[in-house]
Amino acid sequence: MKTIKVSDIYNVTQISRTNSDAWERLYKLMENETEDVLFDFKDINLEEPWNNEAFKKFIGNERVHMKIYSSEKIKDTIELACKLGNLKTGRVINEDEIVEVEPVKDLKQEKLIQNIVNNISIVEDTGMLYMPDVASQITNHSTVTALEKAIVGFAETTHIKKLAIDTETMFIQVNIIELLANMIGKFKSQGIDVIIMSRDPDISGKINMYRCFSGSRKLTPRERIKIFKETLQPNTVGMLSKFKDTRRVDEFGRKGDGKPIMCRVAIYKGIKNGQVHFITFNGKYFFTKLHYSLDHDGEELKNLVTEHYSMPVEQVGLTDKFTGLLYHFNLPIQYSKDDYIQSYCEDEDGVIRQVQLTLPQYIKMVLDSFGVMYNGASLIYAITKTRDFLDKLDRMEYINDNNYI
Repeated sequence: MKTIKVSDIYNVTQISRTNSDAWERLYKLMENETEDVLFDFKDINLEEPWNNEAFKKFIGNERVHMKIYSSEKIKDTIELACKLGNLKTGRVINEDEIVEVEPVKDLKQEKLIQNIVNNISIVEDTGMLYMPDVASQITNHSTVTALEKAIVGFAETTHIKKLAIDTETMFIQVNIIELLANMIGKFKSQGIDVIIMSRDPDISGKINMYRCFSGSRKLTPRERIKIFKETLQPNTVGMLSKFKDTRRVDEFGRKGDGKPIMCRVAIYKGIKNGQVHFITFNGKYFFTKLHYSLDHDGEELKNLVTEHYSMPVEQVGLTDKFTGLLYHFNLPIQYSKDDYIQSYCEDEDGVIRQVQLTLPQYIKMVLDSFGVMYNGASLIYAITKTRDFLDKLDRMEYINDNNYI
């Protein structure tokens, strides 16, 4: 098989999702070829090529083969796109690049490692690093390698196994996000808990996605059912999200770019014949009886408005276990201080007071108001996890406000 190194004919480091010119050039090269050709994308980062029409034409030539680097997710998604388009699969190779440490020390990297270690503050049992103090952006492997070595050295010296890294609004290249997620997973397996925070929701979301869902697309329906039954008890309360049903899928195997067009409180009822069943609650009527009455001039809400949803197990993702094509079910854990909910309660003296509740607390209050049966242990778990997470946010805000980082 003939090999063409793409960087020799198209001198770029990244091909964006809107760059049709690159794929059209590569497609034209095939006009003079009579055998299969392997296009080697060494040193070139691909950004969602399956969403580009010119790429679809390029990969539609079944004599085309691709070799990409350090991006198993890109490979899996291209393979899925080929399968959905009834094209020949098995034509994409991913090779994980290993950064080799030279026998001679890289003085620039050694300086960066030491700078990172020197900028880690210790608050209680957690290391705190404000990344903009040591780098303006994270765009290459060497920065990630330096960060990894600094964390190892910090943990060995201080015996602290928790580290929070605030990247603020730093630019982080797409392929580097996956490296950071892999780094977090590697440390987790070693008993070191690393959290990377970003003011850019797209970056923080993708870091968590890569970390949690690596390899989940390869799960069989039988494996998914097994994980569902091991993770959830019947009547577990959570949030069921639905994505827009588009032809396009993202790098995590979700339609509609994984952006919810619906998100409802739901109760998991179980799995039967490969179908996952939920009872969902219409948000327009999801109030306690007291709250609804006060907001609607004394009108009585007799019952919560519910709707039954069922879908093949391949279509629904589960917490941090795996993604689904059209749906995702999460435990109702609150991760933002902006998501508190205002409601009302009546004290022992009959006085009605306004109260501020976390998401899982509010869900519990509403379900209890109507006597809905649910798994109490799972909801108490969500309430506890929410409290712990928001307490941690409060501590970090205090640290930032007092210039401890």
